[in-house]
Amino acid sequence: MRLGGSHTLKAVQRLVQSERVETVLAPELLHLATSNDTNVAVPSFLAFAKLCANSDVPTQLPSIFSAPDVALAVSGQLQSPDIRIQAAATLALTNLTSHNLALESTILSRVVEALEAENAHEGIQRALLGYIG
Repeated sequence: MRLGGSHTLKAVQRLVQSERVETVLAPELLHLATSNDTNVAVPSFLAFAKLCANSDVPTQLPSIFSAPDVALAVSGQLQSPDIRIQAAATLALTNLTSHNLALESTILSRVVEALEAENAHEGIQRALLGYIG
């Protein structure tokens, strides 16, 4: 994935279509997901969200980097101008929450801010309400 350009895009697209995304790829995928290149950021975020559902996330993710830092980076994308990024961030947070991660008050306040945003998409709002519930 570090080759950049079309090589990175193809690699990430293969990850999105794969059965499983290995947890060890979390740092690289999160880096790509928060980049300014939406062509790579959107599929990277989807692959990252898929990875967040892995059963080994609670044990592996903290050894790779701080779970609260991951949740902060993900929740920071809830008000992205690109609705696809918002949707992927919502899915990633929901998956992290299923492992009792991303439950900090800072994350919850960002979710509430995204819910209250004037331009919030109804589908995203419903998904975020699922996160809270």
